Amino acid sequence: IAEERAFQILFEACAANPDGDLWEMPTITEGCKKSVLAWGAAAKDFANYTDPATKRLVPVPDLLARPPADPTADAVAGDDFCFSYEELYRRADMVHKCVL
Repeated sequence: IAEERAFQILFEACAANPDGDLWEMPTITEGCKKSVLAWGAAAKDFANYTDPATKRLVPVPDLLARPPADPTADAVAGDDFCFSYEELYRRADMVHKCVL
C-alpha cells in the first residue's frame, strides 16, 4: 500500500507539472517528509547514486550494470523481502533465460 501511495503522489506531481524533472518530483506526502526530517536524518542519501558530471541520479539499469562492492549487500528491500545483489542477479538471469 505504501508503494501504491508513493506512485500516486508521483503521478499526481507529474500530471500537475508535466515538464518538470522526474527526479525532483515528490514520492512521499509532506507529512511523511516532515516526520522523516524530525528524526534528524535524510530520507535517503543518494550521493553514491549520483552522476558527478550531471549531478543527476544514475538510472537503475546503469547502477545494476556496475559490479557491486559487496555481492552479499542488500540490493532490493521491501516490507516482506530483501534480495542481495547475488540473488537479484541470479533472478534476473533466470528471467533473461526464460525470455530468450
